[in-house]
Amino acid sequence: NLIQEYVSDADVLDMFSGSGALSFEALSRGANSATCLDIDKRSVDVIRKNCASLNYEQKCEIINSSNDIIENTINILLYVMKTQILIGK
Repeated sequence: NLIQEYVSDADVLDMFSGSGALSFEALSRGANSATCLDIDKRSVDVIRKNCASLNYEQKCEIINSSNDIIENTINILLYVMKTQILIGK
């Protein structure tokens, strides 16, 4: 319930995503899209599996930042400039 007012129609950036739970919760509460970012390949694999099981493939982008950290960092900065950010505490 805490994130409801922030996610309706939002584009969510979930940094250090872990399992992607924050992104998937936001999508279930009306977010337009979610971008999950994690450096750990195992976490990215878990996020992909969770995304598929919830049928969010069309709404969720998953980035493994270890693939090309410089390009992804630039893309993240551009993303931040263009969209709203939801930061979980």
